[in-house]
Amino acid sequence: VILVKPQETVRFITKFEDFANDPVPYMLHCHMLVHEDQGMMLQFEVVDGTAGIEDVDAVKDIYKLYPNPVINGNLTLKLLEKNKKVVSYEIYNVTGSRVLRQTVNDKKSQVKINVSGLNAGLYFIKVHTENSVFTDKIILK
Repeated sequence: VILVKPQETVRFITKFEDFANDPVPYMLHCHMLVHEDQGMMLQFEVVDGTAGIEDVDAVKDIYKLYPNPVINGNLTLKLLEKNKKVVSYEIYNVTGSRVLRQTVNDKKSQVKINVSGLNAGLYFIKVHTENSVFTDKIILK
């Protein structure tokens, strides 16, 4: 709880290192209901989207994303495990806003993703298969 006085700005920075649970969002809100429409009431998810110099490659044998960095606006997602299918995917920008969401109706093991409508930068892709979810980073040039 933070008391924010009139005309005051508060910046709150925290690190969520021990809790990433996709179906359970965190809640941020102000106790003044009129502020709800001004961005002071929202939910956000904490996802495992490690992006650093040395990313953990534990799940790299499950899928392949290429080309990454994306240069031509098209990204290919290929599941490497037999009989696994992509159900849906979501792309988030670095502020955590979802910028693209797609359900794969015919559930394929390889999906072409058109990202040409997105600006250059770092994004995170969250892929849902029939029985698992994984998150990775993508770079658009």
